[in-house]
Amino acid sequence: MTWEYPRQTPTGEQPRLVESTDIVDGLIARHLVCWGWVGFKKLRAAANNTPPAG
Repeated sequence: MTWEYPRQTPTGEQPRLVESTDIVDGLIARHLVCWGWVGFKKLRAAANNTPPAG
C-alpha cells in the first residue's frame, strides 16, 4: 500500500511525503516514509535545533 500526501494544500505548501507499507498475512511487515528535500531540511534542522535554511 502506497500513498502520497499532497504538497499543495488550501492553506499553502507542506513537506512532500510518501509512505509505503508492506502487509503480510494482515500484519505490517515494513513501513517506509520518504521525505522530500523541504521536509528533510526541516527534520535535520529540528534534530540540530537550528532554524531551517530556505
